[in-house]
Amino acid sequence: MSSQNNMGLLPWEFGSTINFTAVEKGRYKICFHNRGSWVETVILDMLHPDADYQEPVKDEHIQSLMKQIRDLSDSLLDVELEQDWLASHFNLHATILGDLSRRLVYKAVLEVFAIIVVSVLQVILLQQFLQKQLSNKQM
Repeated sequence: MSSQNNMGLLPWEFGSTINFTAVEKGRYKICFHNRGSWVETVILDMLHPDADYQEPVKDEHIQSLMKQIRDLSDSLLDVELEQDWLASHFNLHATILGDLSRRLVYKAVLEVFAIIVVSVLQVILLQQFLQKQLSNKQM
């Protein structure tokens, strides 16, 4: 026997009521599908046949629910802190990447300029060498 039961698809229209009787003990999963483009609020009232509706709600009834809400709140805070940390690191990495890209472009331009200067110097030195060689042969 599974610990979770599915109700399956039940026909439902706006404002209608679905009566469901559990046949097995355990959890049941109820899914709603919104076919429209508008937001609908679903009010789900679960009635237990053994419940005493005259008894007021006591702190013991709510303590486990409040603990779960606190745990969820703490988990949500952890997730928000993690998201903030990731966003700040993303921004830091984006800034570093932008600076690095700019520096690489400057370095590449400087290297091209240096290669041009060295090439011009080589041509000048080669011309001078060849002129000396030519003048030595003529003597």
